[in-house]
Order: sequence, then structure tokens, then C-alpha cells
Amino acid sequence: MIIKFLLDSVTTIPQQLYKDQMSRACEEMAAIDQKDTPFLALALHLECPLWSDDTHLKRQTLVPCYTTAEISRLLDKKDC
Repeated sequence: MIIKFLLDSVTTIPQQLYKDQMSRACEEMAAIDQKDTPFLALALHLECPLWSDDTHLKRQTLVPCYTTAEISRLLDKKDC
């Protein structure tokens, strides 16, 4: 039941849609963690920040990257 809920809540994006940003993301992540390149490329394509607790993604400088704790604090501030 939980797996079905999670899978129903996740949208996969074909790499074809953000391949235009892969080289830029790869260059940025080369010395950090190349496995994170697709996540950065998609964020660049969508022009949006990342939400990740992966410290490697926090080291890149192309898009803002927020941890869960940072997002939680931002949401708490909006409740005021």
C-alpha cells in the first residue's frame, strides 16, 4: 500500500527533456559527485531549486539546494 502511494506520487522525467543541460551539470559535478549530474541537469532545465539532504548537491553553485530541515524552517516561518 505504501509503495503504491509512493509510486503514484512520483513522476519520472525522460532524460530527453533535460539533456540540453547535461553537459553543464556534468562540468559542475565532475569534481563533486558525478552520480548527481541528472538531478542538477533537471533543476537547470526546470529553472528550479533542488530539495536534497545530499551534501554533494549543496556544494554545486548553479541552483539553490535546500535540505529538508531548511524547507521545514521556511514552512514554519510562513505559518506566522
